[in-house]
Formats: sequence, C-alpha cells, structure tokens
Amino acid sequence: MAGTNAQLPIGRQVSLPGHFHLPVTLESARPLGKGFECRVRLHDGSLDEAIISEEEAASLAGTSPAAAKATLANAEQIRLPVESARIRLAYAHDPHFAVSLSGIRTLPHQIEAVYIKMLPQPRLRFLLADDPGAGKTIMAGLLIKELKLREAVERVLILCPSPLTIQWQDEMLRWFGESFDMIFSAADQQQLTNPWQRSNQVIASIDYAKQDEVRERVWQQRWDLVIIDEAHKCSAYTKSSSGRGDEVAKTKRYQLAEHLTAQPAGHVLLLTATPHHGDDDRFAHFIRLLDPDLFPEPHRLAGKAREIRRDILRLGPDCPWALRRLKEDLKDMEGRRLFPDRHAHTIAFRLNRDEYELYKAVTAYINEFLPQASGRKKQSVALIRTVLQRRLASSTLAIFESVRRRLEKQQALLKELEGLPPVQRARRLAQLQGPLTDAEQDEDDLDEAERDQLTDEFTAAVERDQLRSEIVALQELLSRARRVRDQAADSKLSALNECLKRAEFKELTDGRGKLLIFTEHRDTLKHLRHHLEKWGYTVTDIHGGMNPHERKRAQEEFRTSRQICVATEAAGEGINLQFCRLMINYDPPWNPTRLEQRLGRIHRIGQERDCHAFNFVAAQSEEGQDIVEGRILTRLLEKLEQMRAVLADRVFDVIGEVLSLNDVNLPDMLREAAHDPRRLEEYLDRIEQVDPQLLLKYEQATGIALARANVDFSGFQRANVESEERRLMPRYVEEQFVEASAEIGLKIEPRADGLWRIEHVLADLRSDRLEAVRRLGKPDTTYRKVTFHKAHLDQDQHLDAVLLGPGHPLYAATRFNMAKPTGSAWFGMRRASLTRPRL
Repeated sequence: MAGTNAQLPIGRQVSLPGHFHLPVTLESARPLGKGFECRVRLHDGSLDEAIISEEEAASLAGTSPAAAKATLANAEQIRLPVESARIRLAYAHDPHFAVSLSGIRTLPHQIEAVYIKMLPQPRLRFLLADDPGAGKTIMAGLLIKELKLREAVERVLILCPSPLTIQWQDEMLRWFGESFDMIFSAADQQQLTNPWQRSNQVIASIDYAKQDEVRERVWQQRWDLVIIDEAHKCSAYTKSSSGRGDEVAKTKRYQLAEHLTAQPAGHVLLLTATPHHGDDDRFAHFIRLLDPDLFPEPHRLAGKAREIRRDILRLGPDCPWALRRLKEDLKDMEGRRLFPDRHAHTIAFRLNRDEYELYKAVTAYINEFLPQASGRKKQSVALIRTVLQRRLASSTLAIFESVRRRLEKQQALLKELEGLPPVQRARRLAQLQGPLTDAEQDEDDLDEAERDQLTDEFTAAVERDQLRSEIVALQELLSRARRVRDQAADSKLSALNECLKRAEFKELTDGRGKLLIFTEHRDTLKHLRHHLEKWGYTVTDIHGGMNPHERKRAQEEFRTSRQICVATEAAGEGINLQFCRLMINYDPPWNPTRLEQRLGRIHRIGQERDCHAFNFVAAQSEEGQDIVEGRILTRLLEKLEQMRAVLADRVFDVIGEVLSLNDVNLPDMLREAAHDPRRLEEYLDRIEQVDPQLLLKYEQATGIALARANVDFSGFQRANVESEERRLMPRYVEEQFVEASAEIGLKIEPRADGLWRIEHVLADLRSDRLEAVRRLGKPDTTYRKVTFHKAHLDQDQHLDAVLLGPGHPLYAATRFNMAKPTGSAWFGMRRASLTRPRL
C-alpha cells in the first residue's frame, strides 16, 4: 500500500471514471483502509474529494497488470460518445434545430422572427409587436431554446402580467421542455435563500417584481435574457413643470424594465400586440427601453425625436429593433390565410318592470353613498362604482350577493367603530377610504378576490351616522333584490335560451360544436351553469378560484367531453381554446381591449372555421326607459361594424387604440353616464364621431406602421425544404439515449403504446455536481411517458408525454454521466478533437 501511495501521480491530470466525468488534477492522497482518500482539483478550479479502491490506485500508479498492458478501445464504446457529440453539434448543420427538438408546428412568420430577425444579433434589443394570437409566446420559447443550445444564455427572466404566469410556465415546459421557477409573494417571503439568485430560469409577475423590497434583488442578478410580455404596460410620460424644464414621470413597471434593459451584456425581448395607445409621448418613452442612446428623449428633442424614430422604423423588414405583422398578412405552410373571419352579433333584450325598478334603486344607491370622488379616494370609488354597475348588469343573483356581502361588512364595521374611542374611530374610517395599494393597477388588473374585498370593505362614510344610513339603504336594497331574484322573470336568461336556438348553435346538439360563455362574476357563473344543465347541456366552468391544475383539467374537459364552458375573466387571458368557434359575452366588458382578449381565446392559430361572438346588451326596459350603460355599449358595437369598412377584421384588435385616439374613455364614460344620465346623448354622439382613420394616420406619424413586414413566403419555402433535409432525425436521438442509458445503468422500458417509461432516475443524474444540472436544472425522479417524436404530442392520448432530446435536463445529465471508454485510442481522440462539453 505504501509503495502504491508513493507512485500515485500527484500533481498530474488523471481520469477517475465513476467519480468524475472529466479529467481532474490529483492534489494529494492518503491511505484510508484498503483504499485512498484523494483530494482533486476539478476543471473549473474548485477542490473536491473522492475515495478510490486499491485496484483503482494501482491502475493510477501503473502497477496493476491491466495498467501495464496497453489495450485498444472498444469501437462500440467510442461510437457512443462520438454520436453524442454529433447530436450536440447538430445546430451547426440544422438551421432550425430548436424546432426539431420542440413539440410545436412552426409557421413562416415565427421562423422569420426567430431565425432571421433575432437569433443572428450578437446583442438582442428587440420589440416583437405582432397582432394578438400570432404566437409570440412560441417565438420567445424558440429563441430561448436556440440560445441555450448554443450556450449563449444560462439565466433567463420572464416578466408578465400575473394572470399569464401560469400560461408561460406551462407552455415553456410543455412545448420546449424548459422548466421555469415561478416567484411570487408567498414563495419568496417564506424562504431564507434568495430565489432570484438560486433559480436560473424565473417567471414572475411584473407587478410583484416592481415592488421596492423586491426589485433590488431582481436588479442585483445577472440575467442573460430578459423577456417582458405585455411590455406596453411599462409606461412613462413627459410631465410639464412651470418652474423647471419638462420631466419624465416613470411608473414602477417602467423603472424595473429600464434598469433591466440597461444591463450591457444581456439580451432583451419586449412583447406586445399594442405598442402604443394613441399617445405619441408615451410611445416615444416606451421604445427607449430598446436603446436609450438610439431613440432620443421626446421632451428634449420634440419633433426631431419623432423624425429619428420614423427613420429607424422605416427600415421595415430590415429594422433590427422591431418587427410587426398584422393578422391579415400571416399564412400557413401552404400559403393559406392563417386566421379565419370573425363575426360579431348584438343580442339586445329588454328589462322587465321589476328588473328596471331594481336597476334604478341600485343606481340611486351608488350615486348617494358612493358619489364621484376626487383626490386620494378617486380611484377606489371609481372602481367600486364600476364593479357594482357591472354586477347589476350581469344578473340579479350577482347584485343580490354583492349587496348582501357589502351589508354584512358594513354592519361589522359599524359594530367595530362603536367599540372604539373617537380618535381611533376616525383613523379606522380614513384607513378604509385610502387609495389602492398599487395605483398603476386598474380594475381589470385585480383578481376576483381583490375586487370583492374592495367592494365589500370600502366606505365613503366619514362618521357613524352616514354609515347607519347606508346600512338602512342596503337593507332595503337587499330586500328588493331578493324579491326580484325569487319572483320576477329573468329577461337576460330568457334571451340566452332564445339565442341558443339560432342556426349558428345547431352544431352544439350533434356533438361537433363547442360554446364559450363569458361572464364577469362567479355568482352569475353558478347561475348560468345551473340553468344550462337544466336545459340539457353538458357544462364545465373556469374561474379565478381554481388552481392551475384545476384550470387545465377544466380546459381539457371542455375540449373532450363538454358542450359549453362558462368562464369568468380568468379564462380571458392565458388559455387557448381554438377548438371552439362560438362565444357569448353574457357580460360585455367595459374595457374595449378585453373584447379582443376574449375573442382571442378562440380566434388564434389552429382555428380553422369562422368565429362568432354574441354580445348581450340591455339598452331599454319593456316600457322604453333607457338603460344608459346598455345604450352606450350598443352604440359602440354598432360603430365597430361601421369601422370594419376602414379597418376590416382588424377592428377587433385595435378598438382600444381607436377610442383612445378619439379621446373616448369607455369606463369613465359609462360611470359618468350612470351618475348623470342627462349627458347620454352627448356620449352617444361622441361614439358616433369616432374616426378610425385617426389610427392609420397615427401609426404612420409615429412610425410603428413602418415597422410592418410581410413574410417572404417563397424564400421561406426554399429555406424550409433545406431545413427538412438537414433535420436531425428523432430516431438517432432515441437510439443514442437508449444505448447511453444502458451504459450508465438507467433503466428505460418500452410501453405498450410505443413510448418509453423511466420509473426511477438515478441519484447521480440529479446531483448538483453535474454541470448539466447546474445549467438546466434537475431531472424529475420518474418519467411515466417519454417520447422522442414530437408527432406523438399531437395525439390526445399522449398530451401528457415528455419530449426528450438535447437541451432536456435528463438527456444532458445522461450524456454527461456516460461511461468513457479507456485505452490510448480514446485518450488520443479526446485530446485531439473534444472540447469543453456542451449540453
């Protein structure tokens, strides 16, 4: 033993198969039982330890019979790592390597954006402003995959609105095999370690990341790629100052994005379908996020800044900073239109006498106890007025439950106040009248629980007598709402029943059709589901109270076995339902952008038939009295149809921008009309005067229209043929992985359905010591259904399959753990040809 110790190659590079995957430098060794404890230096300079047997030590010292005799490497053992290296380097031969390894069917405009516009740029600063439904999430995923395969990025941060975080996490994992950690308040604050530093791939809500106590930790990290979805919400504007020059007022969202995009090394991708909202100043500040040195500050150079911006965006298809494609320009692989037509229908109904009397009573309550406010209470009062008005329009059950909950909260508040001394009483009332915790959020940014809390707890009362008066009014209102709920006919529900008898809904009865019904409130959702099931339909629902797994389960249930899905706004973003073509807006949204977002759930890539949307509106009572909100919404829907002559089908995508350019704020108009119905004709006239031409002129003036590009379809077809010829065949990946698994002892078994099963992943493949684990994350402990052929993912029975290939954590860990052949031939080949391993 002592002789062996003296002959160990201390200070030299040695190979220790089974302990380390790369050659290491032997720093020291001491006897330990029948073996040796060795201290080694890894290829990255760090120190580690390993215990080797007496036989391994003799082999290192060159005293064993095996070591003394030169052996030839087994040809099959050499073939396996060579094949692994060939597959790893396939991106140099296959121009669309990530497409081959992802579970997606790409389209010409997506290939153009990723492989022609973005991927060749050494430092990416890019605005992708395609129309809604063009697949911007898919394009971002392709970019991530390609950059990771090239080892160009390691740490990725995705910021998006809170409702979209689940969708991003799901699509990155399902289509690209990329696992992202989601960081939110509860997960962040309950940990001693910093998840922003620990996780290499992070998805977070931009409204959480922007908070003062959070954003510093986000900024401290080095991000190789930052993706911001709905990036137009990062807004800034020029604020005039009388004593000094103009200043820039930046929202916290903008400050967060500005700091992240200012990092010198990382890549930045901004995603939005609405890069402007009819405000040239805000658009000028927004586009500075791409490059503040290139795009001037609008408040300093004014007209010159606009001219520079136009010159840059005028490059169109050659512009390296922005790309915009409209839906009518997009085609599939055969050159056919990608999106079918959309049709909007207005379903008008009248309130009966009891319903109209309840409408007047609720409106009177809102105007008396929640009057229009100013100052710090303005935003909160406006939101509560909006919520109550919309619940009143939704259903009698919705307003009944809202009044009941508010009455209970106000009674509890009165009881609490009566037990407090006067000073604390005033302080408590002031606390309940404070502004929203986040002034950048509007009503549509709040989830259902937050809206309920605000509506139930806020009070405009400044003393107990006012609160007592409101409680009396709420009691009377609740009694009236209960009578209408229990005794009066439901005009809106009757209109729904009649609507379902139209010709467009005939396909529901034979099992071919699907119908998506949007309501704004959970109480109405339960009401609708009860009656639809009573009418003989099979129904599922999606609402904000569901966790991600429940929501996915309901979505799959709708696709496979239910005729109708009733959904709240939780399904308005982040859910893809292109297998359905019929939609009912039982409660039309007050935010016009929501109209497009809802329709975008069914009118998206993969939809093969024309889509129909039916909007339910009560404009009058049976006696002819006006419902002011309904009259305004009816006029707007009529105007949408007129604007199609100018904007064609695009009108649904840009209605928000068109109204903004014409100084029409629809939510404010609806609130003010309820407060002062005498101005109804004025509001109707303003909507009638809306000019869609202003949008086209504005897009030309700001330059965003000049960034529009059309896909070179003939060029794409040639490139696609070449890519198919060079594509890495899945069977090669499959054969290599199966053989490598056998080499390292990973048990992979064939399933009866032709796929594979891995019941247990070896602990060595999940070790933090592996570079593959550090870069790509740990593989799961088990894989019940694995495939190497992405065509399997299109089959219903294999939607839960995992696509395995280069870039997947398990594939990379298996390749790194593969036993290396021995012999002079292998070591000579390794020195001559192999470089630092890639994933």
